[in-house]
Amino acid sequence: MRRVFCSLSSAVGAQLRCPVSPSARNVFLLVSTVVVMTSRSGAQASMPDDSLLYLLDREVVVTATRMPTPFERVPAATEVFHTEEIGRMPARSVADVLGMTTGVAVRVYGAEGSLRLASFRGLGPEYTVIYFNGVRMNDAQSGVVDVGRIALLNVGRIEIARGGYGALYGGDALGGIVDIRSGPLSSPLTLRAGGGSFGWKSMDGSVAFGSASARLRLSALYEDARNDFRFTVPRAPYGEFRRTGSGSIARRVTAEGNALSGASALSVHATVGNSVTGVPGAFTQAGRPGAEQRDADASLALQLRHQLDPATLLEVVPSARFAREEYRDPATVLAGLPIDSRYDNASAGVIASLLRSFGDCARVLGGIEAGFASLASADIAGVPRRLSGALFTSAELRWNGLPALTFFPALRYDHLDDAPVHRTLDVLSPSIGAVWDASNVLSVRARISRGFRSPTFNQLFWRQGGNPLLRPEYSTSVETGLRIASRAGLPDLDVTLFRHDLTDKIVWMPGAGYFWTPKNIQHVLSQGVEARASGETLGGMLRYAAGAQWTSAVKRNSSFPGDATAGKQLVYTPLFSGTASVEVLPVSRLSCSVLARYTGERYSSETNDAASRLDGFVTVDAAASVSVDAMSAAWTLKAELLNVLDASYEVIAFYPMPPRAFRLSLTMLLPSKDTAP
Repeated sequence: MRRVFCSLSSAVGAQLRCPVSPSARNVFLLVSTVVVMTSRSGAQASMPDDSLLYLLDREVVVTATRMPTPFERVPAATEVFHTEEIGRMPARSVADVLGMTTGVAVRVYGAEGSLRLASFRGLGPEYTVIYFNGVRMNDAQSGVVDVGRIALLNVGRIEIARGGYGALYGGDALGGIVDIRSGPLSSPLTLRAGGGSFGWKSMDGSVAFGSASARLRLSALYEDARNDFRFTVPRAPYGEFRRTGSGSIARRVTAEGNALSGASALSVHATVGNSVTGVPGAFTQAGRPGAEQRDADASLALQLRHQLDPATLLEVVPSARFAREEYRDPATVLAGLPIDSRYDNASAGVIASLLRSFGDCARVLGGIEAGFASLASADIAGVPRRLSGALFTSAELRWNGLPALTFFPALRYDHLDDAPVHRTLDVLSPSIGAVWDASNVLSVRARISRGFRSPTFNQLFWRQGGNPLLRPEYSTSVETGLRIASRAGLPDLDVTLFRHDLTDKIVWMPGAGYFWTPKNIQHVLSQGVEARASGETLGGMLRYAAGAQWTSAVKRNSSFPGDATAGKQLVYTPLFSGTASVEVLPVSRLSCSVLARYTGERYSSETNDAASRLDGFVTVDAAASVSVDAMSAAWTLKAELLNVLDASYEVIAFYPMPPRAFRLSLTMLLPSKDTAP
């Protein structure tokens, strides 16, 4: 590993046996002293030069470094899920996949179609950044993403990187990153239909056509469920209740295309969708007849990649997104009118980046980003808008001496300009990571980073309690870990120790009258241990994985004299949790899988009082699928049994989860006779 500081001086270059040209030295010194910014996915092009892209016969990931990097050399806790394994597991949305991940808690507000938010390391869903095919899903209004609404239709890969990533991705990325990518446009025709408990039914399909140099895929999805079910809860053992009014309907249409021309490649992804979900509220209430949430969104992303020479890749990624959120509750009246709120979010941006490889000793990625976001709503003062710009650089620097080390420095400068109340923010976010390849089996990593989160439009400009004087939140995160590769039948092992120190955390507090207002009053320290083991045996017929984490996410300060929340665990953050999965593949066309999740005791109030304690619970889901070839197509029948143990539990207080349920689906796939670009 020779990629470390080889451009700093000829003497160092000679020591590393790495050729150093004046141009390489100048470029590295420039990148080390001037902040530049890179595209989020600038290194995902398929290029012929293996010194640039590490075309190796092992797992390569991008999210944790913004450059294609062998999995064992990534300086942060990372997990990857591929379409094949996702298809064998009991999963229908990105929320289901995240629920299999170590260090991630999915906060679920009820049955299929209800709100699902991903929280990394106890820090809350507002610190999780979600990307889908180059489009950032987090908006400036609230900063959170409902991962339950992201269907797995045509999803080919999900990369999950835990930790602070402000130096790579800018604001909000204090807990982790989820990067979702579509699969290849290879199958000419795919059709799927399914049905199950509580009125659940789903239909989706896609058709792809074109040549080896240009290809287009059109997809559509329809899914709905009544979601009325009987339930009991531990807090009310004296009776059985019935959940109604939480039905959901979701529709989505997607168009994706790829085109190749010489040294250039163009990718296009466009999607339009909407959903309607009943919102009956907590089960302690009499119910809200007719209360519903309506969401609609449309997005477009282009990705142009051009290979300037065998060692240089240029990428430009423009994108735009529009989302409308509507909440109607005719039974709740404020100021003489029933609640009928609408929020229109619009955003657009462009990222341009350059990835350069300097021989076998360094790779540098730099670029520039510009963005615009706005919100229109009667509940928001004025029409908030945010202009943003960023420059940043990241690099991989390799030392092939003793010890063998790889360094990953990054530096980012962000500028934000908000209106209608004029606010500007300038932030410099650095990070440095290192990996020691101790042997072919063992690697040790460490990383420290600094990041920020700007207040959302809701926090700044909500008419009844917005606070335009809010300051940004800042976080310093440190982690260290080790990976032990599978050997002699033993499993892969990954262990991470982490610490996130978050200051000026924004919390909603009681204000004047009935309304609350946000304030910068919390200092939070989240620290813990994550461990994951995975492997296979019996010639690959049995695959297994298990993960566990201990997370202490505690408010460290007193916001006022006698503050009962000081020293208490953050809401809905269990000290202990974990997952375990087993897959059995006895023959090539048959698979069975079982997934178990444990969520430990936690609290629904910041004071951690006994009345707000929620008991820990275990859920088990299972899936089995069989495939056959008939009528020139591949047919797959998949059966899923959810909540096998029929557990009675709540993830969020007073939002009951469904009892045992089943889903059955049939997929027809017409095999491809050519190769997609």
